[in-house]
Amino acid sequence: MARPVTIQTERILEAARRVFMKHGYGASTAKIAKAAGVSEGSLFKHFQTKCNLFLAALEVKPGEQSWQDRLMASAGRV
Repeated sequence: MARPVTIQTERILEAARRVFMKHGYGASTAKIAKAAGVSEGSLFKHFQTKCNLFLAALEVKPGEQSWQDRLMASAGRV
Protein backbone atom coordinates (compact mmCIF):
# COMPACT_ATOMS: atom_id res chain seq x y z
CA MET A 1 0.00 0.00 0.00
CA ALA A 2 1.36 3.44 -0.93
CA ARG A 3 1.97 6.06 1.73
CA PRO A 4 -0.54 8.88 1.96
CA VAL A 5 0.45 12.01 0.04
CA THR A 6 -0.11 14.18 3.12
CA ILE A 7 2.94 12.68 4.81
CA GLN A 8 5.17 13.75 1.94
CA THR A 9 3.53 17.18 1.83
CA GLU A 10 4.14 17.73 5.53
CA ARG A 11 7.74 16.58 5.17
CA ILE A 12 8.22 19.12 2.36
CA LEU A 13 6.66 21.89 4.46
CA GLU A 14 8.83 21.08 7.46
CA ALA A 15 11.96 21.13 5.32
CA ALA A 16 10.86 24.36 3.63
CA ARG A 17 10.34 26.02 7.00
CA ARG A 18 13.83 25.03 8.16
CA VAL A 19 15.51 26.11 4.92
CA PHE A 20 13.57 29.37 4.57
CA MET A 21 14.29 30.25 8.21
CA LYS A 22 18.00 29.68 7.67
CA HIS A 23 18.46 31.09 4.13
CA GLY A 24 15.42 33.29 3.53
CA TYR A 25 13.25 33.35 0.43
CA GLY A 26 16.36 33.23 -1.75
CA ALA A 27 16.92 29.59 -0.77
CA SER A 28 16.80 27.32 -3.79
CA THR A 29 14.02 24.82 -4.32
CA ALA A 30 16.76 22.24 -4.92
CA LYS A 31 18.01 22.82 -1.35
CA ILE A 32 14.48 22.46 0.01
CA ALA A 33 13.83 19.29 -2.00
CA LYS A 34 17.10 17.78 -0.79
CA ALA A 35 16.26 18.64 2.84
CA ALA A 36 12.86 16.97 2.40
CA GLY A 37 14.31 13.91 0.70
CA VAL A 38 12.25 14.41 -2.46
CA SER A 39 12.92 15.49 -6.03
CA GLU A 40 12.33 19.06 -7.17
CA GLY A 41 9.66 17.68 -9.48
CA SER A 42 7.81 16.23 -6.51
CA LEU A 43 8.09 19.55 -4.70
CA PHE A 44 6.55 21.40 -7.66
CA LYS A 45 3.89 18.71 -8.10
CA HIS A 46 2.65 19.57 -4.61
CA PHE A 47 3.06 23.36 -4.68
CA GLN A 48 3.39 24.45 -8.37
CA THR A 49 5.56 27.50 -7.51
CA LYS A 50 8.17 28.51 -4.97
CA CYS A 51 5.85 31.31 -3.86
CA ASN A 52 3.05 28.80 -3.15
CA LEU A 53 5.49 26.67 -1.13
CA PHE A 54 6.68 29.70 0.82
CA LEU A 55 3.14 30.79 1.66
CA ALA A 56 2.15 27.25 2.69
CA ALA A 57 5.24 27.00 4.89
CA LEU A 58 4.24 30.22 6.68
CA GLU A 59 0.98 28.76 7.91
CA VAL A 60 1.09 27.72 11.56
CA LYS A 61 -0.56 24.68 13.07
CA PRO A 62 -2.30 24.90 16.44
CA GLY A 63 0.25 24.52 19.22
CA GLU A 64 3.22 25.43 16.99
CA GLN A 65 5.38 28.45 17.54
CA SER A 66 4.66 30.96 14.77
CA TRP A 67 7.27 31.58 12.11
CA GLN A 68 7.44 35.18 13.28
CA ASP A 69 8.34 34.08 16.81
CA ARG A 70 10.96 31.65 15.51
CA LEU A 71 12.41 34.36 13.28
CA MET A 72 12.66 36.84 16.14
CA ALA A 73 14.23 34.20 18.39
CA SER A 74 16.89 33.48 15.77
CA ALA A 75 17.68 37.15 15.05
CA GLY A 76 21.34 37.93 15.50
CA ARG A 77 22.45 34.30 15.27
CA VAL A 78 24.86 33.29 12.55
